[in-house]
Amino acid sequence: MTHRKAKGIFIWVAAVSAVVLLALAVNSMAERPGGTHEQTGLVTGGKVLLASSGESEAVAEGKKVFEKWSCSACHTINGVGGHVGPDLTHIGSKKSEAWLKKQIRDPRAHFAQSVMPAFPDMTKKELDSLVQYLLSLK
Repeated sequence: MTHRKAKGIFIWVAAVSAVVLLALAVNSMAERPGGTHEQTGLVTGGKVLLASSGESEAVAEGKKVFEKWSCSACHTINGVGGHVGPDLTHIGSKKSEAWLKKQIRDPRAHFAQSVMPAFPDMTKKELDSLVQYLLSLK
């Protein structure tokens, strides 16, 4: 390969890469359907809120527990959060209260290879509230 041909290939690849990066940057700043996370109430000041009318005190408390224990670092709800663990957006329509409590206390009981940590230090009240919040996600 000649020096001139190599230089041409390099310039072409650099130009295509620049266009792709620009497109990705523009896409990441684009407004999503329903507005941005700030506009939809999913995130306020960097915190996941997911406010809904008529929620119980346990559900509201469960949201706080979800935040306190940094569950969103691994789990996504309504497109907000991490991707290490499963998306919990509709977990309330898929799992029972007993299953969720067991999963939080001892994740390897359900999945031997789970990377989710156990939460033995979570209080019973926190666990109950968190599970009520998760059950409300349908």
